[in-house]
Amino acid sequence: MAVIVPILKQEEFEAFKDDAGEMIRRLCENYRSIMTAYPSQQLPGLTTEQNVLLAFEAWDGQVRNGGVIQLIENGYGSFIFDTPVAGHLRAWGLERTASIIDSGRELYRAKREILEREKTLQEFALLYQEHPEFEPMDKEYDVICDEERRKVAQYVKAHLPLFVHII
Repeated sequence: MAVIVPILKQEEFEAFKDDAGEMIRRLCENYRSIMTAYPSQQLPGLTTEQNVLLAFEAWDGQVRNGGVIQLIENGYGSFIFDTPVAGHLRAWGLERTASIIDSGRELYRAKREILEREKTLQEFALLYQEHPEFEPMDKEYDVICDEERRKVAQYVKAHLPLFVHII
């Protein structure tokens, strides 16, 4: 199966390269376009680094918006906690995010059945009260999220050919 790396013009990349959040969003947007264009390949059609960037984007967006409970409710629990994402993020210099993920892994696995079952919006809202043990993870990530996004952008720039080809 061929690995597909998106191609961007230099001026396109220059337009967002200094905004970490926008860089992550735009690159992941390209990866989702690839996945849509080649549905039979899905994630294996991307590089490991591209998959890790997608995982980080999901983690960052979901946890900043609604916490780890929202991340799990929206179907990303297994993508984050049952894969080697934390190890890859640690290798990228995101030790603190990796540690949060590692610390949440057992909690996720212990509560997976409850958190991943179908529920109404009201039942979802109650999860925050019923499972306050996730809140410290949310708060810890909130403190570091801006710096962690900057570290991701630095890693991407230092290893650009793994993420995107610039022409």
